Amino acid sequence: MQRLKRRPVFHTFPGEKQFYIMMIFDKTIGTGLSALLFFSIFSPLMAGENPGVDPPLVFPQPQEMTLSSGSFSLNAQTKILLPPDASKTDLELAGFLVRDLVDKYCLPLQTTYTSALPMEGSSIVMGTIDNPLIKACCLNHGIQVNSECPGREGYVLIVEPGLVIVAGSDDEGAFYGLQTLRQLIDKRRRFHLPCMTIRDWPYFEFRGIRMFMPASADVAYFKRFIKDFMALYKFNKLIVEFGGFRSDRHPEINAGWLQFVKDLNYTRTPELDGLFGYNRNSNHQDAGGGEIIDKEFTRNLVRFSRQHHIDFIPEIPTLSHAYALINAHPELAAFPDDIWPDVYDPTNPEVYDLVFDVFDEYIELIEPNMVHIGHDEWRGFPMGKSPAFKDRDYADLYISDVNALYDYLSKKGIEVAMWGDFLLERVRGNGVRTEESLTGEKYQIPGAIPFERVENEIPKDILIFNWMWSDRVGGRENDETFHRAGFRQVFGNMSNGITEYEDRIVQSGFIGGAPSSWAITNEYVYGREELDEFLGCAHSLWTGKQLKEADRHQLVRKMMPSIRANLSGTSEPSADGDQLVSVDLRPYFNSGAKDDRMNLDLSGLSGGSVGLHEKQFELSQNEDLSAIVVGVKGLGASPFAGEVNSIVIGRDVSSLLFLHACIKAGGMSGAHCAPYNPSQTAELLGWYEVVYEDGYKETIPIQYGVNIREYTSEKNCYYSDAIVVGEKTFYAFEWKNKRFGEKIRSVNLIGTENARKHLRSSCFEGKARFETIDSNGLILIGLSVVEPRREHRYPFLKN
Repeated sequence: MQRLKRRPVFHTFPGEKQFYIMMIFDKTIGTGLSALLFFSIFSPLMAGENPGVDPPLVFPQPQEMTLSSGSFSLNAQTKILLPPDASKTDLELAGFLVRDLVDKYCLPLQTTYTSALPMEGSSIVMGTIDNPLIKACCLNHGIQVNSECPGREGYVLIVEPGLVIVAGSDDEGAFYGLQTLRQLIDKRRRFHLPCMTIRDWPYFEFRGIRMFMPASADVAYFKRFIKDFMALYKFNKLIVEFGGFRSDRHPEINAGWLQFVKDLNYTRTPELDGLFGYNRNSNHQDAGGGEIIDKEFTRNLVRFSRQHHIDFIPEIPTLSHAYALINAHPELAAFPDDIWPDVYDPTNPEVYDLVFDVFDEYIELIEPNMVHIGHDEWRGFPMGKSPAFKDRDYADLYISDVNALYDYLSKKGIEVAMWGDFLLERVRGNGVRTEESLTGEKYQIPGAIPFERVENEIPKDILIFNWMWSDRVGGRENDETFHRAGFRQVFGNMSNGITEYEDRIVQSGFIGGAPSSWAITNEYVYGREELDEFLGCAHSLWTGKQLKEADRHQLVRKMMPSIRANLSGTSEPSADGDQLVSVDLRPYFNSGAKDDRMNLDLSGLSGGSVGLHEKQFELSQNEDLSAIVVGVKGLGASPFAGEVNSIVIGRDVSSLLFLHACIKAGGMSGAHCAPYNPSQTAELLGWYEVVYEDGYKETIPIQYGVNIREYTSEKNCYYSDAIVVGEKTFYAFEWKNKRFGEKIRSVNLIGTENARKHLRSSCFEGKARFETIDSNGLILIGLSVVEPRREHRYPFLKN
């Protein structure tokens, strides 16, 4: 094994030469991706690393940012200043920063009470204009900060050689200024913050994410997601569906929920169809992990969200997708004879006795400003077999239900939100529609509510979640329909592919948007498929501008290592400064530049050092060979051996680092397509088998889109960092040893046999379907280990 010389982790702030190069472009950095990437110049590249690996300094991009020479040095002597009569906001901001720096960097800062700004040393002062220190700073610097300037949720951040100022137009603005400051603090720049002035404010007032309540096992991740993702990137609304909300008044619905979850999971049902194959979906048995969510659990998460200036909005599916309400009450269903009914009968008064009882429990516990009442995809029953709907005008029933819920909530001072698809005849049809069930039976379902009735009979202060913004279902015309009817609207199920986005947000009365997750709330699911979209939406909602897809992928690739560090809740051993050792792979190489099996192209893989930040590899060659390739057997024979065994490690390690890729693109369906086992929807291409000296084996799955992609990809993986080697992209994946102190004998690389992929089309067919993939291959070009620490480090000793 070869010991790797670590790249310098700490380095100085760039000098005047680099600064001059930046300033000749424009003193005030403008908008767009070029500006975001331009900020990266402030972080000098480590020797031998890929160009452009450092993330933008601030994301989403500030509205105005002016750079100046010099830097602020953050260290243990830096003081956070508080006025003698510090407000609750002042104390919360200071406490937040103190805790964050200790937790992330072991850097303890002290708070100091003072009535005057110090003349020397390094200090940080944060607050609104009500803070006398902030007021003095604003006067000294000739800047205006009030409720109108920069405006609601806005802030000014000034970094000078001895002073950092965060001045908010309001409490929220001061908080978002702190989030920007957190992003500027970077251990890799040795805690040197570039001098600058930022004036920033949001384009939209509603910047949300829609998700499921987490399971009890995922609460720690949920809190990290709130603090180190939503707050950090300036989201302010959280729309949460519970599933098994604890009801003390109706314990029978909790019992029904648990039985429902077990039945769907034990039958491996991703989307539940009706008794005779009537099309339904959105059973959401993974909401809350399928558990009953106790009230104290909920109370703590609501409090935590609000401490981070995130409004907690419960989504309670009513009328449709109402499984959690009526599972134990088939007598209240629109089609009482169905299995696990999801649509209730709005003509039955007992429905509202139940619904309002449950509403009251939500309201007493959460004290929400807004409740989302669902009302989408109203189709899971045959009208002809429903006593409630037979010979009745479905529009009357829909409108009466919306108004009953609206009246109940609005009298309590609570705003109402709902999905808007059944308010669009363009989307849901004009009049009763005929469908065909999976058994071939014809049946009728409701169409949309006529526009005249929407305009005249649906309250206009209901916030519409417009998830029909795509061009294929009407797009801009749907925006205009809601606008013409007099509604406020947000982009529901928001994505980054909204055509004419910058024009539409001006013309149609949008106040924001919210991307959605429709799968269990945990790190695995969010990492593999949600964060990319969420980040793009964060930028669109804060700036009013949408990133191009390729630009977004480039930015996400840069940002993902720090995002993973924030969300994982554990440090990677490679980041903690211990010795890296390169494993010599040459005895196991079986492929190289001249190997064209499967159209493989490994040209340009020369030996030498490659890496990203602390993840370093020493690549080598053995004549014409430069890689281990293992076959993944699908359709047809694989030209590569199915495994390579006994790669010698021969030591106790803190972690193993693999630099790998696959030959061909794989597949990954949404996790919601298999709520009983989300990992089933990402192709399993193979695994590493870690063999200990005592014979115990640990298996490390290699899943497409999770910790590996093809070597021609431009996308990222949450669990692996993309590293460009020559003109190819490989992915650095670090596995932390779970058995510290036990020697690892060797590692085996094994490809899957009869590899298969999940078919997206089966997501709505009641049962998951798979097909065998074309044969693929796994490529391993580098392997490093982090050794145990040899000597104690006690940082508090004086030299």
